[in-house]
Amino acid sequence: MRTDFQGRGFGTTPFPDWLLDKLMPRLRDVEWRLICVLVRQTLGWQTGDGKRKHSDWLSHSQLRRRTGRSSSAISPAIDFLCRNRLIEVEDGQGQPLRTAFERRRHRGRLFFRVNLERLRFKQKRLRLIKRIHIAGTTRNTITKEAVVRATKTNTDSSIQKSESIKRQWQHLGKSLKGRRDRTNPRQAQPNLGFKRTGGSENVDESPEQTF
Repeated sequence: MRTDFQGRGFGTTPFPDWLLDKLMPRLRDVEWRLICVLVRQTLGWQTGDGKRKHSDWLSHSQLRRRTGRSSSAISPAIDFLCRNRLIEVEDGQGQPLRTAFERRRHRGRLFFRVNLERLRFKQKRLRLIKRIHIAGTTRNTITKEAVVRATKTNTDSSIQKSESIKRQWQHLGKSLKGRRDRTNPRQAQPNLGFKRTGGSENVDESPEQTF
């Protein structure tokens, strides 16, 4: 079934197919939202000479509003995309800010863009997909049940370890006590209340014990 959609009245943005077909299934929610925003803000706009924008200045509040996500989710997503060179962040002079420390230290505007140069070559795209899959994405996201199971397993392991340490200390205490008794046999003999006087055994008339 065909359609005569020409994009009139809607506005269109040229979106690379590889991002939709290969990259989208491997990114988390916030990471994909950032990619979409950057594509819209760069490839979705034309400059005076008819070319697409190379990069666009975006503040943190704009990213929160455009993605619908919080700062605590946006910051690690930007760091992940920058480390995998899917996007690039630059200062006003075009100098790349590759680390989170450099981006936090920078006091001026931050310009974002999708790294289309890296995506142009097939071998680089394949290596990128493999790297992202190994790093862990939506397919390997830890669920709430997995966290509960891991916590329970860690708790049981800690209890078993504590019991093992307790048994080891008890065994060590018994060993030391046995060694002390063998070294001082007189101390090991019980006091029966007798004392030797002139070669005969008489009962020691000790005062009455009180409890």
